[in-house]
Amino acid sequence: MTAGHEVGGARGPGRIAGSTLRLPEDWYGVPADDVPGWAAELAGLLVASDDDGPAGVAADGAPDGGPDGARDPSDRSAPADVVRAALVDELCAVGSSLAGLGDPAARAAVWVPRPGSGGAAAMLVLAPVQDAALAGAQAYEDELVARLTADPRVLARSLRAVEGDTPAGAVRGVHAVVEVAREDGSPDAVLEERAVLGVLAPGCSDVLEATVLSSSLVEFDDLPAQALAVLDGLSLVVEDRR
Repeated sequence: MTAGHEVGGARGPGRIAGSTLRLPEDWYGVPADDVPGWAAELAGLLVASDDDGPAGVAADGAPDGGPDGARDPSDRSAPADVVRAALVDELCAVGSSLAGLGDPAARAAVWVPRPGSGGAAAMLVLAPVQDAALAGAQAYEDELVARLTADPRVLARSLRAVEGDTPAGAVRGVHAVVEVAREDGSPDAVLEERAVLGVLAPGCSDVLEATVLSSSLVEFDDLPAQALAVLDGLSLVVEDRR
């Protein structure tokens, strides 16, 4: 997925000029255009048809046999066409969310560990934030908390700081379980888990911000740890713009 250590103090003059993320298994990059076509193709590859024999799943979770690497049809909650349609809708919704950010530098990926469920377990968004590291890592973390708690539609049920390291730089961020009010005014809020992690590259005033969102809380034993593991495949291009 192409998207483009000092923890405190003043940052250097570098800017993020680009980034590359090698996605782990079961993560899929979302294209910037023709999302419906991509969604239909991916769903067709991941969800075996009703006429297919069992594809089998290897010990590492990778497809083993079956048409085009499709998953085992026994791992489905409904007929194949229904599951595929549901997965296409969810993948298209992720594409719409990415487009709605209005940031041409933002990139997204989805985690689909159980395609037979007809849904994605999590969404990842990567976006550079200009000059977010100038005031230091703690100030950036404080800004993340303020941003999260400023939305009147979001009630944070738990909130904690996250620290870590990646090959691209140190990470500071926040992890939260939140209730999000529905836009239609329904009294039933959506329970969502979020991790917002900023990668602070050495000598760089920008932050590469990684946001992981999931409404499938049972899928994660430790969302921040798994998000950090995904970022192990991140590399940044930093340019001196003095």
